[in-house]
Amino acid sequence: MANPRPTQTARATMRSRPEPPRSGGSGILIPLLVLAVVGFFVYPKAKAWYDEQTGAAEEAPGGVVVPADCVRCAAQARLTKLALENGADRFRNAPFPAKEWESFRTDIQKRIHRTNPLCRSKTDSCKKGAAALRKIRDLITELDSSNRSGVAVSVETGPQLEEIEKAVAEAEAAARSGS
Repeated sequence: MANPRPTQTARATMRSRPEPPRSGGSGILIPLLVLAVVGFFVYPKAKAWYDEQTGAAEEAPGGVVVPADCVRCAAQARLTKLALENGADRFRNAPFPAKEWESFRTDIQKRIHRTNPLCRSKTDSCKKGAAALRKIRDLITELDSSNRSGVAVSVETGPQLEEIEKAVAEAEAAARSGS
């Protein structure tokens, strides 16, 4: 029969084992609090550094900082307007060829949908970019309803395109000036 008393080596091994925590896991609370406080103070500085590195804000003349999204909003509004102009001549008189119209309408709507999130800031450039996109959407909606009804467009697209051009130019000017 084996000796019931532990040997000298077994006793030394038993003494060197760490004891499990007795607090039931509350020992993690203090490190989490320290991490939250450090994060609270470090995050704004880290975000500013990241924005500077990635170009998330652009400096306009006079040292005014314009959100980069607003600059991209104005640029994308310009590109959407150009795509609209390039296709608008094909669709002056209803009814339009169905496949071509659906492809064109879908392309313009996707461009607007992708650009809208860039125009959410309260700056003038973003507001004006969003206004230009609304005008583009309104023209597409009007062309679509005239196509579905088979009636010629009631308003000439030329003046509407000029109005859209003016709105896009205002958005770009606001982005350049830093407003």
